[in-house]
Amino acid sequence: MHTQRSSALMFFSIVSVIAVYTYFADKDEAAKKANQPQLEVVSGAESSSQNTPAFGEKIQIETDLHSIQINLNGGDIVTADLKDQKQNIDSDENFHLFKYTPDYKYYATSDVVIEDLNQSRYLLHPNFSSEKNSYVMNAVSDIDCQNLSNEDNQKLAKLSVPLTYTDKNGTVYTKTFTFTQCKHVVNVDYAISNINKDMSIAMESKLIQSVAVPDNSSGVFMASAYRGSAFSNSENKYSKISFDDIVKKNYDTVSTAEGGWVSMIQHYFVSSWIGLAGHQNTVFTQSADNGATAIIGISSAPVNIKASPDAKIKLSNNLWIGPKIQEEMKDTSNNLDLTIDYGWLSFISSILFKCLKFIHGFVHNWGFAIIILTLLVRGLMFTLTKKQYESMAKMKQLAPKLNQLKEKYKNDKQRLSQETMRLYQTEKVNPLGGCLPMLIQMPIFIALYWTLMESTELRHSPFIFWIKDLSVLDPYYVLPLLMGLTMFLTQRMSMSSSTDPTQKTVMTVMTVVFTFMFCTFPAGLTLYWVTSNIITIIQQTVIYRHLEKKGLSMRAKNK
Repeated sequence: MHTQRSSALMFFSIVSVIAVYTYFADKDEAAKKANQPQLEVVSGAESSSQNTPAFGEKIQIETDLHSIQINLNGGDIVTADLKDQKQNIDSDENFHLFKYTPDYKYYATSDVVIEDLNQSRYLLHPNFSSEKNSYVMNAVSDIDCQNLSNEDNQKLAKLSVPLTYTDKNGTVYTKTFTFTQCKHVVNVDYAISNINKDMSIAMESKLIQSVAVPDNSSGVFMASAYRGSAFSNSENKYSKISFDDIVKKNYDTVSTAEGGWVSMIQHYFVSSWIGLAGHQNTVFTQSADNGATAIIGISSAPVNIKASPDAKIKLSNNLWIGPKIQEEMKDTSNNLDLTIDYGWLSFISSILFKCLKFIHGFVHNWGFAIIILTLLVRGLMFTLTKKQYESMAKMKQLAPKLNQLKEKYKNDKQRLSQETMRLYQTEKVNPLGGCLPMLIQMPIFIALYWTLMESTELRHSPFIFWIKDLSVLDPYYVLPLLMGLTMFLTQRMSMSSSTDPTQKTVMTVMTVVFTFMFCTFPAGLTLYWVTSNIITIIQQTVIYRHLEKKGLSMRAKNK
């Protein structure tokens, strides 16, 4: 009975903590600062708002990793498909990260904010011109992007896409997108030349997305995964801002500090504008379209320039467009890898992911890697598990004596407490011995859950037979049924004639409830639980036999 209660408590606690964390994780609030006013938009097209672009001519860019369309009105990236990720496992269609449709928009803008001698401050969002309407990267063919050497990095192909605009005073604005082979990060810089009046100039980059999830999202936006925005800088290592908070605050200056980035996050994927390191940048949020659209942006500190035909200035940001690839993001910008949201146990999850990846390097199958990692984790926890059962067995053996003390000192609680502690000392039993090992193990199991939930590598990764994708639910529900069966067997091993009938009923109902719940879990997570349950059955069998040899028993003898 003690085993059942502890096992049920541990299982229920883990699921409860995950559920509670999932609910509240999106409720992070940014610091409350002064509102940011809207800027006048100077545009070369008929458009009243920088957040609703007028579509002019679009140019197409093809690289080894991206298929991108840029709207020449403003030079916004309005569509971005990821060639290394498919929309669905059975489709050859590339994954659409940025897109602009009548019912859903998600795109990236970058403009310059200018203030002249007349104190007129405006955002320049002009009609650019391009020499070509399409650009294709000539990628180096003998390079393995998954295993780049220093020599390979020197040979990576680059593709530059320059857009130009000349204002009525002859000032030339050149916006250049530079793509690098094997990289999900794009460099975007603004070069301004032939400056004919004194001005201050800053670069403002924004990510813009519809708050509502599109109806045809096909499970891309997983309910339990965070979808929203986040930022980082020298004063804030990593902070989330939910879309709801952006809409409520409308215009908000969140933080001004050195370096940093802003991002929009969803399950497995992220986009991020990365400001120049070592420079002051301001993070801000906005909403548009009556709260239907959320915006997060980063703006560089203004730079003052004197008028001169020879005057030149160059401003630059980087844009990440891709999946959550831990190592590549870590190399791209400080703390960008934290968008892989492992939650409050990220320090444990990061270690577990490295172990998982290391194992995968040998077995080349993420399903088998999950099984092996689970075996290793449960194996390392075996000593604690054994102590937990031993403590519970001793407590069970003391139950008759404890009941006698309760009866003898039922009217003297202080004496009862003293005699109970004396009994524990005499019998060398720690009353918390059954709980402490469980409490030590819980963070590891929860961290492993989030490791499997957030690992992009599991997306569209097959296991064996009918399981073609570990990131989605088992199509035939075999793993959830196995989870329910192994959970039931674990409980039956602990049940005896002395087990309370009500408790038996509760445990049976819990098994059914958890089985249905796991029918909605990704196959990779369910595989972990099934493996863990099987290990529990084996460990219980070994521990019970060991305890019986020592004269201890976890189950009452049937009459």
